[in-house]
Amino acid sequence: MAYTEDNAQPVLLVPEREVRQVLAPRHQASFWLKIDKRQPVTLRVSGRTAGDVRLWRNGAWLEPVQVKDASTQPRAGQPQYEWWLETTLDPGSYLLTAYGTAPKRWTEGQEDNTLSVAYAFPKAPAERSLSVTLPSWGMSAVELPPGPSALFLSRESSTQSSSRLSIHGLSAEGATNVTSSTEASCQIQSKALAPQCSAMVGGASTSRHVAILRGEPGTRLMLQWAPLPANDRFLDGTYGQGGLLRLLRRGSAHAPPSTRTLRPSEGPPGASPLWPTLYGGVL
Repeated sequence: MAYTEDNAQPVLLVPEREVRQVLAPRHQASFWLKIDKRQPVTLRVSGRTAGDVRLWRNGAWLEPVQVKDASTQPRAGQPQYEWWLETTLDPGSYLLTAYGTAPKRWTEGQEDNTLSVAYAFPKAPAERSLSVTLPSWGMSAVELPPGPSALFLSRESSTQSSSRLSIHGLSAEGATNVTSSTEASCQIQSKALAPQCSAMVGGASTSRHVAILRGEPGTRLMLQWAPLPANDRFLDGTYGQGGLLRLLRRGSAHAPPSTRTLRPSEGPPGASPLWPTLYGGVL
């Protein structure tokens, strides 16, 4: 089948950035990817019409890499393609092409031909909170600050389906395995009286993680996080909605004053009402 190229001058993909455009059936959209050294690369392509995705070396030779199909249905009757390319590439120029083929049929609402192409993940803001409205493909992602973290997800709007937070590891070089490896997660049910959930991820002080938010398109979510001491472990406390987080030094009932970590009672801007309960201090 012949496809009409929508990007006469292929768009250059930039790390931590996302590109959005329309991809109609029987059209294709191409994007340049320039790699200066051998390195891990993570690319995501989402859209109702993006039925095939391929990577071409120098725009001419098909690169033998696996593009994983993680298709979703963020809203009932509105399925979406979601492709992940997680691999290591040698230096050179590559052409990523999304093909408008085998579009998924919607049985609810007006069909949307928006295409989303993302290279790696944007860094989390310094404010330790992020408010997002989920797009038509029902997901958003952000790389967290290095080290162990406690995270809260709250939903700011009503929805007919659940909302979910999943946390995935990144190697020091940035390699990912989002489609098959999850370190922590939590979920807010559609009819939850308190539309909030929490999760915790450990690791060394330099460990890297990405948080992925999923839910019904148009849902407003707020993600909040705070660092946890990398050299502590949890001995007798619980962490979760309505619970207390106790940070205890290894081998003692309570942390000595010099090492005790206290959290600001008010939390970051726009903090969840649960923040004082969970982060009021160390008991």
